[in-house]
Amino acid sequence: MKSENICLTVEQLQLAAQSPIFQSVPLETLHRLMEQEVQLRSFDRGEIIYSPNHFEESIGLFLEGSAVAEKGRGSVILNTFQPGSWFGVASLFSHSKHYVTTVRAQTDCLVAFFSGEAMTRIFTEEPRVSLNYISFLASRIHFLNRKIDKFTAVSAEEKVVLYLLEQAESGNPIRLGISYAKLADMLNLGRSSLYRAMDALEQAGLLKKEGKILTILDMDALEEWIRS
Repeated sequence: MKSENICLTVEQLQLAAQSPIFQSVPLETLHRLMEQEVQLRSFDRGEIIYSPNHFEESIGLFLEGSAVAEKGRGSVILNTFQPGSWFGVASLFSHSKHYVTTVRAQTDCLVAFFSGEAMTRIFTEEPRVSLNYISFLASRIHFLNRKIDKFTAVSAEEKVVLYLLEQAESGNPIRLGISYAKLADMLNLGRSSLYRAMDALEQAGLLKKEGKILTILDMDALEEWIRS
């Protein structure tokens, strides 16, 4: 891990502005707030960013690279992070002395960290950020419910659909940060079952698969698929 001097590029600033917590904040305001409050750190591929016993009371925004949240020394992958993804949001104002997962860099990463004190100052100056934060926490609860549904889903198609809907909350198309073999393990599926499920969704006109880029073509129909 290395700390970086504050020098955000236009692309990184725009990425932050498009993220759920800072959406609707004027770009010039966000630029000033980030220059005042952010701490940039870079991580090498394979490096642990957060772990149950090694974390800070800060939230992180990925500006570059990809990472995974894992449990059991990597045996279970709970989430993937791409540029624009946040982590640590639910635990920032918690009194717990442990972080619930391990966040590990899959590639070289650049992360913007905001401490609890920094976020409190930002909430005061830009109240819309506090509303965005609450909305983001609500979406995390929804995410966890989806996760429970995914682990209790019966068919391969159900597991894949729940995964797609969960990932699409951060944007569509979905750019996989893990291999299809890892995704199959994550969903507790065989690789052939995973591929068959995706083929079925493609044939139904709900999904377009191009390498590791997955595009949901009809979100409403995909939601209906899982309810039917």
